[in-house]
Amino acid sequence: MRYGKEYQKMIINGMKIRIRMKDGKLTVVGNFRSPKTPLLVFLEHLEEFCRFSRPCVTLNLDHFADYSILLDYFPFTNLKTLCIRSKQKSVPSEELNRLMSHFEVSEYVKFCILNDKDFKLDNSIRFRLSDCLDIRNAVCLSPETFLNSSECSKIEIFGADFKPEVYEQFVSNWYHSTNQLLDYVSSWDKPRHEVSNFDKFQPMLWDPQRRSQYYNDYHGGFDIKRIDGKVATVGYRYFQASNSEDNEPPKPHMFEEYDRVSRVSNSEDNDEEEEIEDVIVVPEGVVDEYNTKQRYIEYHKRQRKEGRCSFMMIVW
Repeated sequence: MRYGKEYQKMIINGMKIRIRMKDGKLTVVGNFRSPKTPLLVFLEHLEEFCRFSRPCVTLNLDHFADYSILLDYFPFTNLKTLCIRSKQKSVPSEELNRLMSHFEVSEYVKFCILNDKDFKLDNSIRFRLSDCLDIRNAVCLSPETFLNSSECSKIEIFGADFKPEVYEQFVSNWYHSTNQLLDYVSSWDKPRHEVSNFDKFQPMLWDPQRRSQYYNDYHGGFDIKRIDGKVATVGYRYFQASNSEDNEPPKPHMFEEYDRVSRVSNSEDNDEEEEIEDVIVVPEGVVDEYNTKQRYIEYHKRQRKEGRCSFMMIVW
């Protein structure tokens, strides 16, 4: 990695350290080859000379042969942000759970680790963040930790393996609470056949005039109103989120999904086959020798089916 001229070079006990102050933020980088001694010197230097109040920490676990160094010697416990990465190693459950118990993070947490089915965050770990809980390969996230982290402003998780009842319970916890922190939840699950049922919350179909006062880039879904007047829009991100910053208009499948949901909601027998039926309209110019009409229809049916594995919730 190359460092620009804005970095000041220092040498402490034979270890090179680079320091940069930019936009009121102090960045400290230590280069070391030996896995233990230089790192301890680096951590001691941080603790003695860099009086951080709430530092932002990124840990690349692929660079550590011994996690006990972090557990035993890491000088900071109160963090502003924490990012934990690992592309190569399966992280030992006991050690990472001890590490997470060691930290108290106030704003932002991101996990980007291997999709390890054997690792789960301990159920006792919960997050209360003013910004975002962001977890990739979220098989490590237990339903209990997800449910206990509703007092984050935003939650974004990818690759979770939750049953529909988990999202029903999450909405129920919000519905029966006075939670004023939660703004947004997005979860992309593994493909499954079941979908969550929110009928017990007396959901209202999308009213564009009512919702456009707050969010004009979400279409369809259900609005659930809490006793204190707070409203949560619940649905599937694939069918409801458009890019308002780029003035991106809603795509046809968004309106088609709204029509499908309305049709099911107004159906007297609420037939299950009707509930999952998609009518795919094949536009002109998309069919050729390879992309046949049938292939186009099958692809978009599969995409919409997978789209219903996502969960989205916005609070306004």
